[in-house]
Amino acid sequence: MRRMIHDPAWGTLKVVGFISGSGNSLWRVHDLQKELEATWEGSPFEVVGCFSSDSEAKGILKAQERDIPVEAIDIRGFYRERKEKFSNMDVRVEYDRLAAAAIEKFQADVIILAGYVWATTSVIVDSYTVINVHPADLAVMKDGRAAYAGANGVGDALAAEEKMLHSSSHIATSKVDQGPLLFISPGVPVDYTAQSTMDERDFMRIHLRQVNAQSREISARTILEIALGNWEIEPDGTLFYKNEIRRLGVRIGSWDHNRPMHERNTRSLISPSSIAVIGASAKGGIGASIITSIQGKAFQGPLAVVNRNGDEVNGVSGYRSITEVPHDVDMAVVTVPSRFVLPVVRDCGEKGVKSLVCISAGFKEVGEEGAQAEQELKDLVDHYNMRMIGPNCMGISNNSPDSHMNTTILHDIPKEGNVAIVTQSGGLAAVLLDYSKHLGIGFSIVASLGNQADVNANDLLPLLAEDESTEVILLYLETIPDYRKFRTLASRISKKKPIVLIKSGRTEAGAQAASSHTGSLAGNDRVTDALIDSCGVIRAESVYSAFFIVSVLSKMPRPAGRRIAVVTNGGGPGIIASDSLSRAGFLVPTVSLTLQEKLKEVLLPEASCTNPIDLVAPAPPAHYAQAVEAVTRSGEYDAVALLCIPPATIHTGDVAQAVTKELEKAKKEKRSLPVLSCFFGPNLGQGAREVLRTAGYPFAEYPEQVGELFERIVVRDSPESATGEHSSLRKRVEAQELFEADSEGYLSSERSWKLLSLYGFSIARPVLVTSSSEVSTLDIQYPAVAKIDHPEVIHKSDAGGVVLNIENGQRAEEVTQNLIDRFPGARGVILQPQVNSSREIILGSVRDESAGQSVMVGLGGVFVELLEDVSFLHVPYSRGSAEKAILSLKSTKLLTGYRGEKGVNMDSLINHMENLNRLLMDFPQIREMDMNPLMYSAEREEFIVADVRIRI
Repeated sequence: MRRMIHDPAWGTLKVVGFISGSGNSLWRVHDLQKELEATWEGSPFEVVGCFSSDSEAKGILKAQERDIPVEAIDIRGFYRERKEKFSNMDVRVEYDRLAAAAIEKFQADVIILAGYVWATTSVIVDSYTVINVHPADLAVMKDGRAAYAGANGVGDALAAEEKMLHSSSHIATSKVDQGPLLFISPGVPVDYTAQSTMDERDFMRIHLRQVNAQSREISARTILEIALGNWEIEPDGTLFYKNEIRRLGVRIGSWDHNRPMHERNTRSLISPSSIAVIGASAKGGIGASIITSIQGKAFQGPLAVVNRNGDEVNGVSGYRSITEVPHDVDMAVVTVPSRFVLPVVRDCGEKGVKSLVCISAGFKEVGEEGAQAEQELKDLVDHYNMRMIGPNCMGISNNSPDSHMNTTILHDIPKEGNVAIVTQSGGLAAVLLDYSKHLGIGFSIVASLGNQADVNANDLLPLLAEDESTEVILLYLETIPDYRKFRTLASRISKKKPIVLIKSGRTEAGAQAASSHTGSLAGNDRVTDALIDSCGVIRAESVYSAFFIVSVLSKMPRPAGRRIAVVTNGGGPGIIASDSLSRAGFLVPTVSLTLQEKLKEVLLPEASCTNPIDLVAPAPPAHYAQAVEAVTRSGEYDAVALLCIPPATIHTGDVAQAVTKELEKAKKEKRSLPVLSCFFGPNLGQGAREVLRTAGYPFAEYPEQVGELFERIVVRDSPESATGEHSSLRKRVEAQELFEADSEGYLSSERSWKLLSLYGFSIARPVLVTSSSEVSTLDIQYPAVAKIDHPEVIHKSDAGGVVLNIENGQRAEEVTQNLIDRFPGARGVILQPQVNSSREIILGSVRDESAGQSVMVGLGGVFVELLEDVSFLHVPYSRGSAEKAILSLKSTKLLTGYRGEKGVNMDSLINHMENLNRLLMDFPQIREMDMNPLMYSAEREEFIVADVRIRI
């Protein structure tokens, strides 16, 4: 089975460097780590330690300067003590055992041999992924072996008069320089004509220095690419890079091409200093429309047009090719027919264009041929280190004062504001902008992603996080791109700026195909919900809901708590709003006596000064403002819901004017609270809504929206961060041997139980028998339970395949024979000691290809799908998050103690959840998993897994 060398689901790749000298290759890896840590996404790897075979090596001092922990064992002294030569590999095995023990505390995933020139034995390479960087081209074969392997790779290559010298990275084995190749560096040219004028050692040193510089870069690139999950390996050692087989590694033609993403200029997509529109014509069309859009925003930088004849458009100078444009071009907007896109993009790369907006359609959306062309387009973009939105998109605009850029084909120029919108659907973007006018929403950045051949929402999120004009981010996504990266970014950004997500594609189809309780319950999009919840993103159920949420977030602060004051002029709306707030988990606390007295001083005698605060219908506009002022000064509430039924004697616009004046005053006095208004009636309330819209304050259209909107925007505790820890390579290799499935993808019962035992689950020890005659030989505790083990029987109790309360061996034989007779084709019968429990829990997992792994915990047993009292967590999660998930269940009291019954040992259940978290991080290929039931043993004070089913 092909597996990633490192799966990003395991968390940060932990690296230990083995050095014998300066360790410069390791320090280049560490430098890259620091570069990446400065980005929003962070570094996917971390140098956690350093081991040296020389206690006086220069690299040890550098490690101390960088605060990297060091272990050292002098290898020369080790051999001297034993009076042996370095060629004695038995001594080396002994040395490697000590080295392995010394670095065990680092809990490393990968060891990089950074200038560590001696052989490494199976003691090391069987316990870790070991990467060696060798100063020669290991792909060159002579006489069936790597010609330049060994200690003198550069010297051997020079002796063979190789025109170019290279450095190679590979997976180390116990055979020196013989492991599968990863990367081969660009070549260092050799001028042999200079050899005759130089000392041979100097000639060697010059080229060794140059190759070592390549080795340092190869080291960093190799660790990065492994950490990103781009390398996979078959059991026979065959390597795959980005899904392509690479038997002789990947040759890097030039460091100037295919640079890592963090080194490319993504910012030029939203803040280009110059733009060229390719395919614009004076005759009209999309290109000309984009010129008009750019000019309409008064873009300040150089603007050029490229078309077949070099004609100018709208007064903008034209050129026949972008290579003819006399100035640098930051962004090129491509509008030519699809058949011309590839040569145009190649010209852009040669010109040094940093970013592309490819409006042109006709790629993967039209079929296989288009998909192939899109891949070629992506390859060109990567080759020239560009970033691209599209193809098949509507463009991007930026209303920020320092940009004033609009390269879209939208009908209207988006109104300036503080909301950034990123959407997969260009057509929907146009409609959303049209809807936004009703609520007075303004936009900072509008981006249509199109086919997302290169740039997706994850690439734009860091830019939006840093954009000073953006305060709220709205996403419309049909699929979440790279859910791990999305979770990392959104978790950080949502703490700074709210992110609202419209996620389409909800479906029950997954539930129909599921074979487990967990899978069927997760089919209604709960895995995606768990992902979204894990990173603090606000999910909108509809476009309608999204725009009201965004309007509120963009125009008022978020409530810091759940105490709401309801101010109304009618009992009915107040009750409806209060009910809505209560359903959403808010409090509508009674007004204090002190605040009541203050309200009575300014309101009509008929007014009710409790909560809701009922001003009564005849209340003048000033009373609304005075009530809001009193509430905001009181310190008793976190937000205000203001509702008004338009009375015949009062104009709602006057009420809104009075309220907005008070809100402005509260801002200046720094006592403002979030105030959400609702003025009834499409016509009677219109005057107030227009005032609020103009003044920049949000409103709801119906009283029940008040609770819904407050619930979506209230400040919540940030989800606990969970980078996750995966098991050691040794443990994963041991567990991997159990991953042999049947034709339907299921692990056998025996393999499943062994896997649980390996990962520390408490289990009711099962024994599989294939005939009743085997029962008498068993050492099993009674009473026992018998369960049929049949590939087609999923829910055993539903099929009558479970028998309880088996008191002795004779009864066990009878039950076993009966079950085997009733279920032809069974693998056998599982016998287990019976756990008597009044409380049962289900713990399971399900994998969604686009949203990752999610764990379900809830009320278990036979009623799990009937009651659906379950909670979902996205993997990885923290121990604290696991506890919150348990406490969110309706049946929590059954666990914590109810009607005098003692509560369970909650730590036992949380421990099981942590074990499952680790298992799923180690093996994300697990599709579905059910442990149902986990039965609580009061005697042992722990939960015990009584049944398990695993599908991969």
